[in-house]
Amino acid sequence: MGRCRMVDPELVRLPLSDGDFLDVKRALTAGEQREVFIQQIKGVVTSGRATELDPRKMGVTRICAYVVGWSLVDQAGRPLPFSEATLLLQDSDTYREIGDAIDAHVEAEERRQAERKTNPIFASVSSAT
Repeated sequence: MGRCRMVDPELVRLPLSDGDFLDVKRALTAGEQREVFIQQIKGVVTSGRATELDPRKMGVTRICAYVVGWSLVDQAGRPLPFSEATLLLQDSDTYREIGDAIDAHVEAEERRQAERKTNPIFASVSSAT
């Protein structure tokens, strides 16, 4: 019997400074990963190749694909709903911290997946032919 190849919709809480946090997807689906790439493309030529990437979307699309919520608040202390617009209203240090947290999360998940592939406990058993 094969393994389930669908992405588990599990969420992970990533800590930020000052007691804040991000709630993020553990992993993106293939469709979500493709959408991150597509949203960064500025133009396409008839061959289907990207002519250039949109620097305004670099990083933003990946953050928006992963983050489903956060603990950030406005000046009056009211919770801010997460969106691209509210992300871009944050100061540069906060934006950088969020991007760094996502990057570290993705790297950790890639290491975890690589370990699962090499660990005999998780390795799939080949059937005899």
